[in-house]
Amino acid sequence: MDKTSLVEKQIQEGKIFLTELDKQNLQIKAAFWMYDENDSSWKFVISSASEKLNVKINILEAYSTLTEILRTLELTALSASDVLLLPLDNPLIQSFGRLFQTGKGIVNISFSKTLLNDVFVEGLFLYRMNIK
Repeated sequence: MDKTSLVEKQIQEGKIFLTELDKQNLQIKAAFWMYDENDSSWKFVISSASEKLNVKINILEAYSTLTEILRTLELTALSASDVLLLPLDNPLIQSFGRLFQTGKGIVNISFSKTLLNDVFVEGLFLYRMNIK
């Protein structure tokens, strides 16, 4: 299978994970799968306004919270090693935030081999971008 292809199971499990994060009121402002060319894998990128997920305050607590939630969901195509938690002021989040405003819901928008606000994206599957 082509490693640059995001499979349907990853897309569905990303949505399940995001839905659970919302249920736990973790204030997810950005969520998307993005292909990481450096290690030839897909990363589930999250950015949150919650202090509980603030990597600048306590990175261990933030990732521990996400890992515990993932463990309870028993997903097979999304693991803790796939998750990348970025602060809201991260340049990538800010760049995409200037392009997209999806609101608080979950959308399904896919990009491939595209230049987005001066960032080349090999692959991206967007669920939410609501950082303003």
